[in-house]
Amino acid sequence: MHDYLPEIARLNASSLLLSVLVLLTPSAIHFTSDGLPKAAIQNFSYTAAILLLIFYGLSLIFSLKSQQDVEGLNALEARENQPQPVSSRNALATQDRGLAKFGNPVTILLICTVALVVISEILVGSLEETVKVLGWTELFTGIILLPLFGGVVEYITCVTTALKNKMDLTVAVSIGSTLQVVLFVAPLLVLVSLFFPTPLSLEFNVFGMFAATAAVLITSSISSDGQSNWLEGILLLILYAVLGTAFYLHP
Repeated sequence: MHDYLPEIARLNASSLLLSVLVLLTPSAIHFTSDGLPKAAIQNFSYTAAILLLIFYGLSLIFSLKSQQDVEGLNALEARENQPQPVSSRNALATQDRGLAKFGNPVTILLICTVALVVISEILVGSLEETVKVLGWTELFTGIILLPLFGGVVEYITCVTTALKNKMDLTVAVSIGSTLQVVLFVAPLLVLVSLFFPTPLSLEFNVFGMFAATAAVLITSSISSDGQSNWLEGILLLILYAVLGTAFYLHP
């Protein structure tokens, strides 16, 4: 059994539920309104996109402020004020020189991010040729295969941090990337599409939305208590396998 912060887990679960409810709303409007003009769904998408971006920005501010725990800072300051042995000071000085040698951590992070994006694009490009040969459907390719290969670095990070029992970081990476897509990337694309001939709305494939809802409900159910175990991991993998099979068989 592994523990992580339940407050963050509940917040992430609530954010996921908010996002999937917003994405379900256009389909609900469409199927409950006869003769509804397409512009109505489009206008709703623009409004919802702005609201989701506002929530995403506020959630970032909240996350940054919540990390500044007063007790943690006080404990850190207390340790720093204590006299350190010469060996410890030398070790810290060596560590600082090592960090300075490799440059600013933000710069390193940006370089690594760009490199990972390039590698992911190469993998996705190779996958597209394979899909054409095997004759897989666009639905299965776009929802299952492309995210699987495009996010391979993220999955490796999650497994590595989980093996080190850093569950807070594991949950942050796994759920945080999903929140980034649904709360930032998708709304931003909807607003950017205003400058293109074919606008993008938040009304997606109904079967895809069913799968997203199922995944969000299961994830919220097992993560909201702030604890995890190996059986819950198997549960998530089984759900992924079931949904992957369904998308593979879907015409």
